[in-house]
Amino acid sequence: MTMPLKNSRPTIQPDRKGRGPTTHQRQSASSARASLNDAVEAVIRCQGCGHSDDCALWLKRVDVATAPPPDHCTNPQLIRRLQEAHG
Repeated sequence: MTMPLKNSRPTIQPDRKGRGPTTHQRQSASSARASLNDAVEAVIRCQGCGHSDDCALWLKRVDVATAPPPDHCTNPQLIRRLQEAHG
């Protein structure tokens, strides 16, 4: 049996005066969509790369939070951004 997917979009509540979402809420929702799009594009780049075995070894052997991405990486900027955000 297949379960229906829930809507994963962030819920934006109106401000206290009922005027609609605040600027911060709009920016957060926009950022979430951009992050999701970035992740989808990164997965597509990884799937098209011929180094998946090398990447699997890299992920097992290094501290991913600090190690530079492999030279052949198709998503080095994303990896560095995630390392900085979680470092």
